[in-house]
Amino acid sequence: MTTTMTTDLELLRTRVTGAIGGQMPGHIERLGWPAGRLAAWQRDRLRTLLARAIERSPFHAARLRGIDPSRFELADLPRLPVMTKAEMMQGFDAVATDRRLTREAVERHLARSVDEPSLLFGGYVCLVSGGSSGRRGLFVQTVEEYAEFAATAVRRAIAAALASGDLPRVLVTNLHNLTQPFIRYELTDRFTPAGYSDGGCLRASIEGRSDDLFRYPEACVHPFVVGAPLLRVPVIREYQVRQTGRGADIAAVVDGDLDQAAVTGAVRDSLRRAGLADPQVVLRRVGALDRDPMTSKARRFIPLAVTRAC
Repeated sequence: MTTTMTTDLELLRTRVTGAIGGQMPGHIERLGWPAGRLAAWQRDRLRTLLARAIERSPFHAARLRGIDPSRFELADLPRLPVMTKAEMMQGFDAVATDRRLTREAVERHLARSVDEPSLLFGGYVCLVSGGSSGRRGLFVQTVEEYAEFAATAVRRAIAAALASGDLPRVLVTNLHNLTQPFIRYELTDRFTPAGYSDGGCLRASIEGRSDDLFRYPEACVHPFVVGAPLLRVPVIREYQVRQTGRGADIAAVVDGDLDQAAVTGAVRDSLRRAGLADPQVVLRRVGALDRDPMTSKARRFIPLAVTRAC
């Protein structure tokens, strides 16, 4: 008798892959829909999203008070208030439509999933992101919602905004995530149009997710090598990393007790694995990050001048 052990990671991959494969035909079909049919589908999805958010999310019930989802139209979307990452994280427990999804539960799950990702409560995909500003954000979706998001290659609203060349900010309304509703969520990454591909699809670069490499004499290191250990520490709310000659200088906004020795050790180990022989890491607690006086944005990773080609 042969017994096969299946890991949580394998189960996660199987479920997500299966969900994406099952939903892809619908995505492909919608590419050929006429504008009227697509708009009606988007309107119905938006009404479902608003109804779920108002019914089950205290956060959205308060900010969407007076909204009748059954009569809501796509053209009404701009009159809804903007949702920011800071607001979401401050009131995280009230945002989700499943009352089990507290910030503590998600953080605890992410801490257990560092070595091998798994599903929270058997059905939720949990993600953590530092964003372009370094502000920590938690994002939760069901497997099916995550698959819908992954299967969406191009969003018409963002493409239209990019084509116009006028992007002071991008506001996203995710029609698929009924678990942690995003309704006019402000996306702080900056998009730069780069023309159209041969197939007619708009291409763009996203500043903040394609950060410059940290170039050291012996290795070229992606900034996420430094950022990943920081994202695993829940009390680090925001961070900014400056490359130094032999490593990194980290400014961190911290809520709570922080084991600085453990964090700097984790960053050093990550840099060492990336090719630095003797990395030097300094971590400083600060009250706020340095921000651009014009945009109020903080650059998350700041490399030195180029010293070698990668």
